[in-house]
Amino acid sequence: MQMKTAIFDMDGTLLDSMPVWDKCSPLYLIRNGATPKPDLRKKQASMSMAQIADFYQTEYGVDKPARQIIDEINALAFELYQEVEPKKGIPEFLRFINGKGVRACVATATDRVCVAQTLERLGLLQYFDEILTCSEVGFGKDHPDIFETAMAHLGGTKENTVIFEDSLYAISTAKKAGFTVCATPDASAKHNEDKIRELADWFVDNFYENKHLLFNDEPEIRQATKDDVSRIAEMIVVNNRINFLPIFHDERFSFGTIQVLPIAQEYLSHEDWLNNTYVAEQNSIVKGFIRVDGQEIVKLYVEPHFQGDGVGSRLLAFAKEKFDVRFLWALEKNVRGVAFYGRHGFFPNGNTQFEEGTTEVLVKLVRA
Repeated sequence: MQMKTAIFDMDGTLLDSMPVWDKCSPLYLIRNGATPKPDLRKKQASMSMAQIADFYQTEYGVDKPARQIIDEINALAFELYQEVEPKKGIPEFLRFINGKGVRACVATATDRVCVAQTLERLGLLQYFDEILTCSEVGFGKDHPDIFETAMAHLGGTKENTVIFEDSLYAISTAKKAGFTVCATPDASAKHNEDKIRELADWFVDNFYENKHLLFNDEPEIRQATKDDVSRIAEMIVVNNRINFLPIFHDERFSFGTIQVLPIAQEYLSHEDWLNNTYVAEQNSIVKGFIRVDGQEIVKLYVEPHFQGDGVGSRLLAFAKEKFDVRFLWALEKNVRGVAFYGRHGFFPNGNTQFEEGTTEVLVKLVRA
């Protein structure tokens, strides 16, 4: 796919803000002399602010004009939004797609003023061409009108527009209307996660790390050949000097012992190594590689220049699917590497050992 327009939900998708509404709605009703029912959150999940006001009037007996109810809810929510932060990878992803010329819109049930002020505070408002609210459109996200209107504002088509959402009802609406949907997990929708995975085109916990899915520039994963050994060796050497020299502090090893030619020759002499190595190639450039042994990840390296472009994620996803990889050993002090594997479901299981010939600790990371 080549995404040209993007429509983002705010609460639970752009921002880790669903707890605001978990607090706001019950608190508002209590302040107005009503007792929130256990199904409050479920019932109002798909409503616009106008629908919520009507719901509070009829279901809870809040004796105020709808506009006053909406204004009071928004004022309370705005107080709570002061502590809200973006979800993981959102600032980087918005900056990235903006640089690609993608036009973006926020489509949300939250009040426009609250949306604009919160996004401005977080430095994210600059990345959006438009904000649309369910109240302005006249329907909640149980109708596709807000998505259709946003797409029209941005000048997109259903072939090049992606909806970014976290809630099942909105994802279902968007899919029924023929949109492509990239879903993300949120604690508020945990009980619907299996259904969301089935419906959405993609389900990712970090849009930035999976941005390659949206731009037709995903690297090809293929088995390594003898022609690749120099690039494989080069990536091992470069990554060693950048990432491991600060850990081992052994300049003689990093700049003397470990050299491209001997490593390349070692790969040529070990046919099983080459047979179990797969490279990520894009535009005739080998950007990374992974080597497996059964269900173990032996090595995964990405050229530093291309780190952050999703190459490592693509290689790991490939190895999961093709070989059902289950574990690897990683340097305990390689915090960045351990964090990367953690984002992909590999966690320390308590087993450790020393890196051969050193006092540095290796931790075993096991797939959850």
